[in-house]
Amino acid sequence: MPWNVLPLYSVFERLTAAKMNLIRENLNILKAPVSVQNTVALGANITTTSTTPVVTSAPSYVVNITPSILTGTCNLDVWLRFNLRCSLNATAQTVRLRLDLNGGGGSTPHMTLNGDNTVIHPVTIFHRFTGVGPGLNQINLAWWTTGGTATIFSNTADANYCIGLMMVRES
Repeated sequence: MPWNVLPLYSVFERLTAAKMNLIRENLNILKAPVSVQNTVALGANITTTSTTPVVTSAPSYVVNITPSILTGTCNLDVWLRFNLRCSLNATAQTVRLRLDLNGGGGSTPHMTLNGDNTVIHPVTIFHRFTGVGPGLNQINLAWWTTGGTATIFSNTADANYCIGLMMVRES
């Protein structure tokens, strides 16, 4: 169900049932439940030293979803949460994060973070994929760094761990 662009209303314009239905449909989109939810709790943290986009090795950061549509397109809203350290040492570096749909994504990040080993970033990414067709779709977290080792805290025994989540809903 696509989001409706509401018309502009004039003063004293008659409010019809058809116009109210547009508002109702938009409110129903906002109430749509989460289709897939992964909680990230692993025995080890995830690291990368790659300077080009690489998909995380953790299955918790991979979501497979089949939209309910049979024809046409829909949108997929993705929400991702975790803690990240950009570097293992005092040298500051940059980490770039991107959500990929079906292996495509290019090199444009959805988020860029800078820091050294003293900074733990609470990361939250919200992204909407538009024009998604029917059938199985896969969403992955891709990330890369300017140098050194970046860490996503997914080990529940680590003091820097927070509950990592990846949720997707069809809208």
